Amino acid sequence: MSKYFIAKVPPSYNLCQNCRIRDALIYFNSTLRGGSNHSSVPASIFRTNYCSTYQGWVTKMIVIIRDIYYHNFTFEVKDTDTIITLKVMIEFKTGTSPCSQRLIYHGQNLENERKIGDYNIREKSIIDLVYRMSGC
Repeated sequence: MSKYFIAKVPPSYNLCQNCRIRDALIYFNSTLRGGSNHSSVPASIFRTNYCSTYQGWVTKMIVIIRDIYYHNFTFEVKDTDTIITLKVMIEFKTGTSPCSQRLIYHGQNLENERKIGDYNIREKSIIDLVYRMSGC
């Protein structure tokens, strides 16, 4: 039998006091064959996007890229990945070079050097992909 439980992060982690929700670790509790218990191994890490000052955790998420033909592509990214990293991932799926891509989220052009977390992009957010007609 397996179960999930949530343990609050201790105050000694010195998290930003402006966070509305404290970070939490989600542990997977299971008994393996042979009786050993691995409840201390985190299955995944949950972090709210309210705090940008604490750099200890990395949030993984799925984002959806939608092109002008309404084709959807899904990618697993980290909030610390740069936009150019995402564009390279898109190139592997679509064959379109990063310099021919423009990514738009909530009407805002995404700049190559900035991080995904800078734009407050969340799980299953839809990012629009527009193709540039000429080269870089």
